[in-house]
Amino acid sequence: MMSGSVFIDENTLYLSSAFFPKMVTAFAANTVSYETLTRGYNFVYQKEVNDGEAAAMALEFMEEGKPAFTRLHLQDLGEAGSSVAAGRGNPVWAYDIWHPESPYRRKLIEADELISGFLKGLERLGVLERTAMVILGDHGQADSGWHPLEYMDPSITTMVLWGAGIKKGDRTPYAELIDVVPTICELMGVPAPATSQGRVLFEALEGCEARVSPRPEIQKTMNGQFIEYRKITASISLLLEEMPVSLQWRFFRRYNSFKQSFYDIHRFTEWPRFKTREELMAQNARALSGLNELLDSARKEAGRN
Repeated sequence: MMSGSVFIDENTLYLSSAFFPKMVTAFAANTVSYETLTRGYNFVYQKEVNDGEAAAMALEFMEEGKPAFTRLHLQDLGEAGSSVAAGRGNPVWAYDIWHPESPYRRKLIEADELISGFLKGLERLGVLERTAMVILGDHGQADSGWHPLEYMDPSITTMVLWGAGIKKGDRTPYAELIDVVPTICELMGVPAPATSQGRVLFEALEGCEARVSPRPEIQKTMNGQFIEYRKITASISLLLEEMPVSLQWRFFRRYNSFKQSFYDIHRFTEWPRFKTREELMAQNARALSGLNELLDSARKEAGRN
Protein backbone atom coordinates (compact mmCIF):
# COMPACT_ATOMS: atom_id res chain seq x y z
CA MET A 1 0.00 0.00 0.00
CA MET A 2 2.79 2.49 0.87
CA SER A 3 5.16 1.31 -1.89
CA GLY A 4 2.82 1.30 -4.89
CA SER A 5 4.16 -2.13 -5.78
CA VAL A 6 3.87 -5.80 -4.80
CA PHE A 7 7.55 -6.32 -5.64
CA ILE A 8 9.22 -5.64 -2.31
CA ASP A 9 12.99 -5.89 -1.90
CA GLU A 10 15.90 -3.77 -0.67
CA ASN A 11 15.51 -1.41 -3.64
CA THR A 12 11.82 -0.65 -3.06
CA LEU A 13 10.98 3.00 -2.44
CA TYR A 14 8.09 4.02 -0.18
CA LEU A 15 5.72 6.97 -0.30
CA SER A 16 7.74 9.06 2.16
CA SER A 17 10.63 9.15 -0.33
CA ALA A 18 8.48 11.21 -2.72
CA PHE A 19 8.31 14.04 -0.16
CA PHE A 20 11.64 13.84 1.66
CA PRO A 21 13.48 16.16 2.24
CA LYS A 22 11.54 19.04 0.68
CA MET A 23 8.27 18.43 2.54
CA VAL A 24 7.59 17.71 6.20
CA THR A 25 5.82 14.38 6.81
CA ALA A 26 4.47 12.52 9.85
CA PHE A 27 3.51 8.95 10.71
CA ALA A 28 1.57 7.81 13.78
CA ALA A 29 0.59 4.25 14.69
CA ASN A 30 -0.40 2.45 17.88
CA THR A 31 1.96 -0.42 17.10
CA VAL A 32 5.67 -0.91 16.47
CA SER A 33 5.04 -3.38 13.64
CA TYR A 34 5.73 -0.84 10.90
CA GLU A 35 9.09 0.57 11.97
CA THR A 36 10.73 -0.56 8.72
CA LEU A 37 8.31 1.70 6.79
CA THR A 38 9.10 4.92 8.64
CA ARG A 39 12.30 5.90 6.83
CA GLY A 40 12.02 9.45 5.47
CA TYR A 41 9.32 10.70 7.87
CA ASN A 42 10.18 13.79 9.92
CA PHE A 43 7.80 12.97 12.79
CA VAL A 44 7.21 9.37 13.87
CA TYR A 45 5.12 7.98 16.73
CA GLN A 46 5.00 4.22 17.34
CA LYS A 47 3.80 2.82 20.63
CA GLU A 48 1.66 -0.06 21.84
CA VAL A 49 -1.29 2.10 22.90
CA ASN A 50 -4.88 2.46 21.69
CA ASP A 51 -6.17 4.05 18.50
CA GLY A 52 -7.25 7.17 20.35
CA GLU A 53 -3.73 7.98 21.51
CA ALA A 54 -2.32 7.49 18.02
CA ALA A 55 -4.99 9.76 16.52
CA ALA A 56 -4.29 12.41 19.17
CA MET A 57 -0.57 12.30 18.39
CA ALA A 58 -1.22 12.61 14.64
CA LEU A 59 -3.28 15.72 15.30
CA GLU A 60 -0.54 17.07 17.54
CA PHE A 61 1.92 16.54 14.70
CA MET A 62 -0.43 18.51 12.43
CA GLU A 63 -0.55 21.38 14.89
CA GLU A 64 3.13 21.54 15.85
CA GLY A 65 4.96 20.42 12.72
CA LYS A 66 2.44 21.35 10.01
CA PRO A 67 3.35 18.38 7.81
CA ALA A 68 2.35 18.31 4.16
CA PHE A 69 1.52 14.60 4.47
CA THR A 70 0.47 12.60 7.51
CA ARG A 71 -0.21 8.90 7.76
CA LEU A 72 -2.33 7.68 10.67
CA HIS A 73 -2.60 3.92 11.18
CA LEU A 74 -5.31 2.57 13.52
CA GLN A 75 -4.43 -0.95 14.62
CA ASP A 76 -7.26 -1.74 17.08
CA LEU A 77 -9.73 -2.75 14.36
CA GLY A 78 -7.36 -5.37 12.97
CA GLU A 79 -6.71 -6.72 16.45
CA ALA A 80 -10.47 -7.00 17.02
CA GLY A 81 -10.81 -9.01 13.80
CA SER A 82 -8.10 -11.37 15.01
CA SER A 83 -9.89 -11.87 18.34
CA VAL A 84 -13.09 -12.81 16.52
CA ALA A 85 -11.21 -15.40 14.46
CA ALA A 86 -9.53 -16.81 17.57
CA GLY A 87 -12.89 -17.29 19.34
CA ARG A 88 -11.21 -17.87 22.70
CA GLY A 89 -13.73 -18.81 25.38
CA ASN A 90 -16.37 -19.40 22.69
CA PRO A 91 -18.13 -15.98 22.99
CA VAL A 92 -21.41 -15.43 21.13
CA TRP A 93 -19.55 -13.39 18.48
CA ALA A 94 -16.87 -16.00 17.79
CA TYR A 95 -16.12 -16.33 14.04
CA ASP A 96 -18.63 -13.61 13.12
CA ILE A 97 -17.33 -10.05 12.80
CA TRP A 98 -20.86 -8.78 12.08
CA HIS A 99 -22.47 -10.14 15.25
CA PRO A 100 -24.19 -7.28 17.15
CA GLU A 101 -21.82 -7.82 20.10
CA SER A 102 -18.69 -8.33 18.01
CA PRO A 103 -15.62 -6.36 19.15
CA TYR A 104 -14.91 -5.75 15.47
CA ARG A 105 -18.12 -3.76 15.07
CA ARG A 106 -17.37 -1.84 18.26
CA LYS A 107 -13.86 -0.91 17.11
CA LEU A 108 -15.19 0.02 13.69
CA ILE A 109 -17.53 2.54 15.28
CA GLU A 110 -14.69 3.86 17.41
CA ALA A 111 -12.49 4.27 14.33
CA ASP A 112 -15.24 6.26 12.61
CA GLU A 113 -15.52 8.51 15.64
CA LEU A 114 -11.75 9.05 15.73
CA ILE A 115 -11.72 10.02 12.05
CA SER A 116 -14.57 12.44 12.74
CA GLY A 117 -12.59 13.94 15.62
CA PHE A 118 -9.49 14.20 13.44
CA LEU A 119 -11.46 16.12 10.79
CA LYS A 120 -12.78 18.49 13.45
CA GLY A 121 -9.22 18.99 14.61
CA LEU A 122 -8.11 19.91 11.09
CA GLU A 123 -11.01 22.33 10.89
CA ARG A 124 -9.89 23.94 14.15
CA LEU A 125 -6.39 24.28 12.74
CA GLY A 126 -7.78 25.97 9.63
CA VAL A 127 -6.43 23.41 7.15
CA LEU A 128 -9.47 21.22 6.49
CA GLU A 129 -10.54 22.98 3.29
CA ARG A 130 -7.14 22.40 1.67
CA THR A 131 -6.68 18.84 2.92
CA ALA A 132 -7.28 15.65 0.95
CA MET A 133 -8.16 12.52 2.93
CA VAL A 134 -7.54 8.93 1.80
CA ILE A 135 -9.22 6.47 4.15
CA LEU A 136 -8.82 2.72 3.68
CA GLY A 137 -7.78 -0.54 5.27
CA ASP A 138 -4.46 -2.15 4.39
CA HIS A 139 -6.47 -5.36 3.99
CA GLY A 140 -10.04 -6.60 4.26
CA GLN A 141 -11.57 -9.04 6.72
CA ALA A 142 -13.03 -12.49 6.38
CA ASP A 143 -16.54 -12.73 7.83
CA SER A 144 -15.10 -15.17 10.36
CA GLY A 145 -12.43 -12.66 11.36
CA TRP A 146 -8.81 -11.81 10.54
CA HIS A 147 -7.41 -11.85 6.99
CA PRO A 148 -6.29 -15.39 6.12
CA LEU A 149 -4.06 -15.74 3.09
CA GLU A 150 -5.48 -16.86 -0.24
CA TYR A 151 -9.09 -15.98 0.52
CA MET A 152 -10.84 -13.35 -1.56
CA ASP A 153 -12.68 -11.35 1.15
CA PRO A 154 -9.53 -10.29 3.03
CA SER A 155 -8.09 -8.95 -0.24
CA ILE A 156 -10.96 -6.48 -0.67
CA THR A 157 -11.18 -3.19 1.21
CA THR A 158 -13.11 0.01 0.65
CA MET A 159 -11.23 3.23 -0.06
CA VAL A 160 -12.72 6.69 0.48
CA LEU A 161 -11.14 9.79 -1.05
CA TRP A 162 -12.48 13.11 0.20
CA GLY A 163 -11.51 16.75 0.27
CA ALA A 164 -9.35 19.12 -1.74
CA GLY A 165 -8.89 18.02 -5.35
CA ILE A 166 -11.26 15.05 -5.01
CA LYS A 167 -14.25 14.68 -7.30
CA LYS A 168 -17.52 14.65 -5.36
CA GLY A 169 -19.97 11.77 -5.69
CA ASP A 170 -17.80 9.59 -7.93
CA ARG A 171 -17.65 5.83 -7.45
CA THR A 172 -14.79 3.76 -8.87
CA PRO A 173 -15.75 0.07 -9.12
CA TYR A 174 -12.20 -1.29 -9.09
CA ALA A 175 -8.83 -0.05 -7.89
CA GLU A 176 -5.81 -1.67 -6.28
CA LEU A 177 -3.78 -0.88 -3.18
CA ILE A 178 -0.76 -0.08 -5.34
CA ASP A 179 -2.78 2.82 -6.84
CA VAL A 180 -2.79 4.66 -3.51
CA VAL A 181 0.80 5.95 -3.72
CA PRO A 182 0.69 7.42 -7.27
CA THR A 183 -2.74 8.97 -6.57
CA ILE A 184 -1.50 10.70 -3.40
CA CYS A 185 1.60 11.89 -5.27
CA GLU A 186 -0.58 13.33 -8.04
CA LEU A 187 -2.61 15.24 -5.45
CA MET A 188 0.60 16.51 -3.85
CA GLY A 189 2.18 17.50 -7.16
CA VAL A 190 5.24 15.26 -6.81
CA PRO A 191 6.47 12.29 -8.90
CA ALA A 192 5.62 8.86 -7.54
CA PRO A 193 8.59 6.76 -6.31
CA ALA A 194 10.48 5.19 -9.21
CA THR A 195 9.63 1.63 -8.10
CA SER A 196 5.87 2.32 -7.89
CA GLN A 197 3.80 0.30 -10.37
CA GLY A 198 0.30 1.56 -9.58
CA ARG A 199 -1.73 4.01 -11.63
CA VAL A 200 -3.19 7.39 -10.70
CA LEU A 201 -6.94 7.16 -10.03
CA PHE A 202 -7.67 10.13 -12.28
CA GLU A 203 -11.36 9.23 -12.31
CA ALA A 204 -11.53 10.24 -8.63
CA LEU A 205 -9.75 13.59 -9.11
CA GLU A 206 -11.23 16.92 -10.17
CA GLY A 207 -10.62 18.00 -13.76
CA CYS A 208 -8.84 14.80 -14.80
CA GLU A 209 -11.53 13.06 -16.86
CA ALA A 210 -9.43 13.10 -20.03
CA ARG A 211 -6.56 11.31 -18.30
CA VAL A 212 -8.53 8.28 -17.09
CA SER A 213 -7.09 4.95 -18.25
CA PRO A 214 -8.63 1.49 -17.92
CA ARG A 215 -7.58 -0.59 -14.93
CA PRO A 216 -7.00 -4.26 -15.73
CA GLU A 217 -7.93 -6.36 -12.71
CA ILE A 218 -4.45 -7.78 -12.27
CA GLN A 219 -4.43 -8.24 -8.51
CA LYS A 220 -7.86 -9.86 -8.55
CA THR A 221 -6.60 -12.31 -11.18
CA MET A 222 -3.46 -13.03 -9.14
CA ASN A 223 -5.54 -13.70 -6.03
CA GLY A 224 -7.70 -16.07 -8.06
CA GLN A 225 -4.59 -17.95 -9.14
CA PHE A 226 -3.49 -18.35 -5.52
CA ILE A 227 -6.89 -19.77 -4.55
CA GLU A 228 -6.90 -22.16 -7.50
CA TYR A 229 -3.36 -23.30 -6.64
CA ARG A 230 -4.35 -24.07 -3.04
CA LYS A 231 -7.34 -26.14 -4.16
CA ILE A 232 -5.47 -28.05 -6.87
CA THR A 233 -2.49 -28.94 -4.69
CA ALA A 234 -4.78 -30.08 -1.89
CA SER A 235 -6.66 -32.36 -4.31
CA ILE A 236 -3.47 -33.82 -5.78
CA SER A 237 -1.98 -34.49 -2.35
CA LEU A 238 -5.06 -36.48 -1.33
CA LEU A 239 -5.09 -38.49 -4.56
CA LEU A 240 -1.40 -39.36 -4.28
CA GLU A 241 -2.07 -41.01 -0.94
CA GLU A 242 -4.58 -43.32 -2.66
CA MET A 243 -2.06 -44.54 -5.27
CA PRO A 244 0.17 -47.58 -4.99
CA VAL A 245 3.68 -46.71 -3.87
CA SER A 246 4.96 -47.90 -7.26
CA LEU A 247 3.14 -44.98 -8.93
CA GLN A 248 3.60 -42.30 -6.33
CA TRP A 249 7.23 -41.48 -7.06
CA ARG A 250 6.48 -40.70 -10.73
CA PHE A 251 3.66 -38.32 -9.82
CA PHE A 252 5.57 -36.74 -6.94
CA ARG A 253 8.41 -35.81 -9.25
CA ARG A 254 6.14 -33.93 -11.65
CA TYR A 255 4.08 -32.53 -8.77
CA ASN A 256 7.10 -31.00 -7.04
CA SER A 257 8.37 -29.58 -10.32
CA PHE A 258 5.11 -27.72 -10.96
CA LYS A 259 4.94 -26.51 -7.36
CA GLN A 260 8.44 -25.09 -7.61
CA SER A 261 7.44 -23.13 -10.71
CA PHE A 262 4.42 -21.48 -9.02
CA TYR A 263 5.00 -18.26 -7.07
CA ASP A 264 2.28 -18.03 -4.45
CA ILE A 265 1.94 -15.54 -1.59
CA HIS A 266 4.41 -17.55 0.49
CA ARG A 267 7.11 -16.78 -2.10
CA PHE A 268 6.41 -13.05 -1.90
CA THR A 269 10.08 -12.17 -1.45
CA GLU A 270 10.89 -13.90 -4.76
CA TRP A 271 8.37 -11.92 -6.83
CA PRO A 272 10.85 -9.14 -7.71
CA ARG A 273 12.67 -11.55 -10.03
CA PHE A 274 9.86 -10.75 -12.47
CA LYS A 275 9.76 -7.37 -14.25
CA THR A 276 5.97 -7.00 -14.13
CA ARG A 277 2.97 -8.59 -12.47
CA GLU A 278 1.87 -9.73 -15.94
CA GLU A 279 5.04 -11.82 -16.20
CA LEU A 280 4.39 -13.27 -12.75
CA MET A 281 0.81 -14.16 -13.70
CA ALA A 282 1.94 -15.77 -16.95
CA GLN A 283 4.44 -17.94 -15.06
CA ASN A 284 1.80 -18.99 -12.56
CA ALA A 285 -0.71 -19.68 -15.34
CA ARG A 286 1.74 -22.13 -16.92
CA ALA A 287 2.30 -23.87 -13.60
CA LEU A 288 -1.46 -24.11 -13.00
CA SER A 289 -1.97 -25.62 -16.44
CA GLY A 290 0.57 -28.32 -15.66
CA LEU A 291 -0.95 -28.95 -12.24
CA ASN A 292 -4.43 -29.30 -13.74
CA GLU A 293 -3.14 -31.86 -16.23
CA LEU A 294 -1.45 -33.73 -13.40
CA LEU A 295 -4.65 -33.63 -11.36
CA ASP A 296 -6.57 -35.22 -14.26
CA SER A 297 -3.93 -37.96 -14.54
CA ALA A 298 -3.96 -38.55 -10.78
CA ARG A 299 -7.75 -38.88 -10.80
CA LYS A 300 -7.58 -41.48 -13.58
CA GLU A 301 -4.90 -43.46 -11.79
CA ALA A 302 -6.75 -43.34 -8.49
CA GLY A 303 -9.95 -44.39 -10.23
CA ARG A 304 -8.31 -47.42 -11.85
CA ASN A 305 -6.83 -48.64 -8.62
